[in-house]
Amino acid sequence: MSDTALLNKAGCAQRSTASERDTRVNVAACYRLLNVYGLTDLTDGFVSARIPDGGDEFIVGGYGLLPELACASDLHKRSLKDEAKLEKFTGVDIDAYNFTKSALNTRPEYNACIHAHTEYGVPFSALDCTLEPITQYGIMFHDKIAYLDYHDSSVTAGDACDHIADLFAKGAEIIVLRNHGFLVPGRTVAQAFFHLYRLEQACRYQMRAMSTDVKRITPNAIDIKTVREQYWNMTHVDNDGTREWPMLTCKLDRLDATYKD
Repeated sequence: MSDTALLNKAGCAQRSTASERDTRVNVAACYRLLNVYGLTDLTDGFVSARIPDGGDEFIVGGYGLLPELACASDLHKRSLKDEAKLEKFTGVDIDAYNFTKSALNTRPEYNACIHAHTEYGVPFSALDCTLEPITQYGIMFHDKIAYLDYHDSSVTAGDACDHIADLFAKGAEIIVLRNHGFLVPGRTVAQAFFHLYRLEQACRYQMRAMSTDVKRITPNAIDIKTVREQYWNMTHVDNDGTREWPMLTCKLDRLDATYKD
């Protein structure tokens, strides 16, 4: 199939720009990588990304998509301007739609978003604690995470998304959904994946440290602030997955390159 023609789920041809094609491939690659690195929960969770020259259009996986089977041509295109509609079994999960809009509409520098229920992220979200700056990655995310309490059915989806948008507007880089999982945006798909991977590591390391009866060592506040600010103000590729992404996709190519289809 050419780079300018894709198939939607009905098998109908639709036109695609080169940037849309690239976005589709990167989103599909991210789904596959989530599976490779054990960051998935069957069909729950999603990856989405804005099309660079597509205005308000973004690419996202469909309802019931298994990450290990994600392909570029099977993904969906939606608009950030549209009202989310229930597309159960036929299109895009309404939470994927709303969460993406909450992140990308609130912070224009964001171009990608991942929602994940991970092995350590879910239990961490249920603990009465926050991420501690006791490891390199804990320091990296220190004071950059917002925590959103679990809501029952009396809170509407719209209200929940308003809460999420408000947290991003106040400067959060990551949202931990209590008793649920993570919502991780990024300037690129690569950065969103990189941050999710490092966040999962930070939670895993902290929980292992918490399982001992040995006192945890926390660096002094000045060093924590300095290292954290150095990370977020870096201009080279060490902080956003740019260094890792080419080799990660090369790994996928060797495992199964059908994510590009």
